[in-house]
Amino acid sequence: MPRYRRSALAGLFLLLAGALMLLDRRYPDFLTPGTLILALGVALSYRGLARDRSTLFPGVFLVLAGLAWMLHRVGIIEVSGWQFWPLLVVILGISFVVLSAIDPDRRGTLAAGAILIATGLTFLYFRRFWDEIVFWGLRLWPLLLVGLGLYLIIKTVRRSRPRRP
Repeated sequence: MPRYRRSALAGLFLLLAGALMLLDRRYPDFLTPGTLILALGVALSYRGLARDRSTLFPGVFLVLAGLAWMLHRVGIIEVSGWQFWPLLVVILGISFVVLSAIDPDRRGTLAAGAILIATGLTFLYFRRFWDEIVFWGLRLWPLLLVGLGLYLIIKTVRRSRPRRP
């Protein structure tokens, strides 16, 4: 690694460390695991943009995950416990979209990102109905088994019939 890049990376690290310490003095609960995840994501994203594209995706994902954690801690994003996973699906989708914008050679990442974002937002929207969905899902899952069984039987019967010439 050239000397100027090492010094730029060290300067970025010192700048982030100092800013985080200053923010922690002003807001005592600021330094959380989310903040450290954010800082690690910034470092990986910087490395991905500067030299090694393979660290770009995890860097963007960690930046967004750390930011979401911090926003949750402050109270801007209201999700609790196991309901946090749809937000991670949205973050994963945004990471794919950012990767496709930065590296156009990765063709499938934009569509995958859009699908993940739509899926995560759908689950975030239906979060308030989650208890009813789980209730009916637990009651209706045997119908899914019956339907799958019928499908397999019909598929087998159709394959075993001799075809007419």
